[in-house]
Amino acid sequence: MNTATTFEQRFMTSDFEAIGRKYAIRYDFPEARPSRSQPVLHGQLSEYTLDSGLRLTFSNVRVITTYESRSTGEAALFVCLLLKGKLRFRIHDQVFNLEPGMALDMSLHSGQPVEVSHPAGQQLHTMTLVWPGRSTTPHTLLEQLVPFETERAPALWRLPSGFHQQLCQLDPAPAQTLAQKLLIEGVALQIVGYSFKHMPANRTHSRVSSAEAARLYELHDLITVYPEQPYTVQSMAEQVAMSSSRLRHKFRLQFSENLFDFIRRQRLTKAHGLVLAGYSIEHTAHSCGYAHTSNFTTAFKRHFGYSPGKLMRQC
Repeated sequence: MNTATTFEQRFMTSDFEAIGRKYAIRYDFPEARPSRSQPVLHGQLSEYTLDSGLRLTFSNVRVITTYESRSTGEAALFVCLLLKGKLRFRIHDQVFNLEPGMALDMSLHSGQPVEVSHPAGQQLHTMTLVWPGRSTTPHTLLEQLVPFETERAPALWRLPSGFHQQLCQLDPAPAQTLAQKLLIEGVALQIVGYSFKHMPANRTHSRVSSAEAARLYELHDLITVYPEQPYTVQSMAEQVAMSSSRLRHKFRLQFSENLFDFIRRQRLTKAHGLVLAGYSIEHTAHSCGYAHTSNFTTAFKRHFGYSPGKLMRQC
């Protein structure tokens, strides 16, 4: 079922802490006083989770305090459409300056952090679409995009003028009627369509060759046995004779899982067994590749839904 949440209020620096945790974004306020009650935005935000598995966010806000964001989340497709205002994106050493009527799309992953600057004193009207990838709520059209679930390089493109005007006039309030819900779903699919329309013509579905699969399975088995090792994408790429980006892409194609998500899962699976065996939390953390016990405890609870201490008390 389509769900929507709308906020119309003044957002303080403290509000961004919860937003950051939810979307894997770190916020900085270079011009703000060290106060959790510093006002940053005032206006309306609407979030939609659609039946197609797409997530659509509208924002029409006044930026009161300059802020910067750094995202390290994961998504097969991320599209930011700027309807009013200005935004400055930095991805690695590339800079993209968005003007009204422009869109920037890419894939999101931990190896491609996205930094965005939001200058104060402007009315900022944006629309953001996220497709996580293989959806738990299959959609006939979106399922056809799975072969393109690759690491997309950032691409800047301009919205068709008629579509730009349509988005500017769209009511971001929660959809109540069937017609409104269909309209929002249709807008989201249009955005995906325009995004893939601007995909380079030479982008094709790449497959994993038998030689590549053999090397990937060797790496997979190594990580399964020794998940605690300090793996880096560079060292693993050298081991399988691939570039770093090709390794991440091919691993996901072969095993339907992000490489570093797999490493994290194997480490935590080993940790769960060690805690059940009676080892201390500190010993378990270091034995599973975590330099800091606090980081281990946070990761363990996020993965299993309970802390290692609680598991230990139940043994």
